[in-house]
Amino acid sequence: MQTILKMSVKRKSQLFLGLHLLLTIAILGFAVLHGIRREQQKQVEDYLEQQTKTANVFIRQALLDPADRPEEEGAAALGNGLARQLGLMSGMHTMLFDMDAEKTGDSMPSSDSLDVKDLLPYAIQGKTAYEINGSRLVYLAPLSDGVTQIGAVGFQYSLEMNQSFNASIRRLFLLIGVLILSVSFAAGTIYYNRLSGGILKLRRSTQEIREGRYDGAERLQTGDELGELSENIYQMGREIRNSFETLKNKQSELEKTVDRLTRLEKQQKEFIGAISHEFKTPLTVIRAYLDLLDLYKDDEELAVQAKTSLAKETARLQEMVDTILRLAALDLYEFQEHAGIVGLRTFLEELTSRMHGKARKFGLHIRTDIPDVYVRGDREHLTIIFVNLLDNAIKFNHPGGEIRLTGSLDDGRVKIRVSDTGIGIPEERQSAIFEPFSSAHKALYRELGGTGLGLALVRQLLDKQGGTIELLSGCPGAVFEVTLEAAAPAEATDAAAAAGEADAGKSDRAGGV
Repeated sequence: MQTILKMSVKRKSQLFLGLHLLLTIAILGFAVLHGIRREQQKQVEDYLEQQTKTANVFIRQALLDPADRPEEEGAAALGNGLARQLGLMSGMHTMLFDMDAEKTGDSMPSSDSLDVKDLLPYAIQGKTAYEINGSRLVYLAPLSDGVTQIGAVGFQYSLEMNQSFNASIRRLFLLIGVLILSVSFAAGTIYYNRLSGGILKLRRSTQEIREGRYDGAERLQTGDELGELSENIYQMGREIRNSFETLKNKQSELEKTVDRLTRLEKQQKEFIGAISHEFKTPLTVIRAYLDLLDLYKDDEELAVQAKTSLAKETARLQEMVDTILRLAALDLYEFQEHAGIVGLRTFLEELTSRMHGKARKFGLHIRTDIPDVYVRGDREHLTIIFVNLLDNAIKFNHPGGEIRLTGSLDDGRVKIRVSDTGIGIPEERQSAIFEPFSSAHKALYRELGGTGLGLALVRQLLDKQGGTIELLSGCPGAVFEVTLEAAAPAEATDAAAAAGEADAGKSDRAGGV
C-alpha cells in the first residue's frame, strides 16, 4: 500500500487505467459468455422437451394402432424397434425404460450403454432430469400412454457443437479484448500523460514560487480547469512578487527614514551645540562692552568703539536668527515655494547691480557672462542663493580681485559658476563646507560678521527645487557651480501672459467694487 501511495501520479493513472480496462473487459466477457451458455442451455432444454413430447405421441400411437408398431417379434425386439424409430426421428441415441427401471428399448444396442442410474429414479417419479458428462448430455423424461405413466424415455445429446462455438467465442473475445485493452490503454495513457504532465508542471510552478522565483510559473493553454488553475497560480506568483517588492521598498524606505532620523538627531545635537557656541560669542562681546561702559562712563572713544562693535554683533545675531528661522522653515514646513519661470540673465544682472556697492567697498569687480536662458525656480529663494554666494565671494577675496558669474546650457540643465580670486577653501574643509556652522576660516568669519549657515541654507534651498551645488576643486580661489532645470522661452511667455491675465482680473474686480 505504501509503495502505491509513493508512486507518481503518472504511474498511478496508468495502473488504474490498466486495471479498470482489464476488469471491464473481464466482466463484459464473463457476462456475454454466461448469457450465451444460458441461451444454449435453454435451447437444448426446449429441444429435448419437444423431442420428449414427440416420443410420447409416437408411443401412444404405436400402442393404439398396431400398424404403427415395428414388425419385430418379441418384447425386446419391439422395444428396440420403437427406440430405433425414435432415434431416427430425433437424430439422437434413444432409450426406453419401463416402470421397473428396466431398459426395454435401445436405438443403438451395440453401442456402450449409458449410465443413467442416477437419473432414472427421477424419470420414473414423473420428473425430467439430465446430466452433462464431457461433451454428452443424457436427458430422461417420463413416458405416458395419455392416461398414466408407462415408463421413461432417454436421449443422448451431443454438446460438441455448442462447446466448439463457446470456445470460438472465448477466443474471439480474448483477441478483441486484448486489442481493445491495448488500444484503450495506449489512448488512455496518452490522455493521462497529458493530464499528469499538466499536474507536474503545476507542481514545478508551485515549487518555483516556494523557492522565491515568482515569475517561473508556467501557464497551461489547455482551456480547462487545469488551465484556469495554472493561470491562477501564475497570477498568484506575480501578486506575491509584487507584495514582496512592495514590502522591500517599504522596508528600504523605513530604513532610510530611520537613518535620516538618526542623522537628524545627531545633526540636531550638533546644531544645538554649535548654535549655543555661536550665540555665546557675540553675547560675550556685548556683555564685555556693557561692563566696560559701566566702568568708564566718560570715555567717549570707548563709547564710539562700543557702539560700532555692539551694532556689528547685533547685526550678526539678527542675521543668525533670520538664517536659523529659514533653515527651520525648510525642515518643518517642506519648503512652501512659489516656483515659476525666471529669465536668468536679467535676474542675475539685477542682482549683481545691487551687490556692486559692497564689491567696490572692498575694491572688487563683478563680471557676468550669462546666456539668455530661462530656469524653473522660486525667485525669492534664487535671490537668497546667489546673494549668499556673491557675499562669500566678496568677503573672502583679495583687494583688487575679481568675481565672475558665467553660465551655460547643457542637456536641459543650466549651469551657473560663481568664482572668485580670493583665499579659497582648504582641501580638508571642502567636504563639510555645506554643513551648518561649518566655515573654511572661522576667525575671519567672525571678524567679517559671518554665521556659518549661509552655504547650508543654499544647499537646502537648491535641494528643495531640484537643483544642485558643487564646490569645484583644483581652481584658484573658490568656484561654486549651481545647476538648475532649464525652461523653454515659450513657457516664460505663457507664464507672463497668465500673470497679466491675473492682474487684469484683479483690476476688474477692484473696479466693480
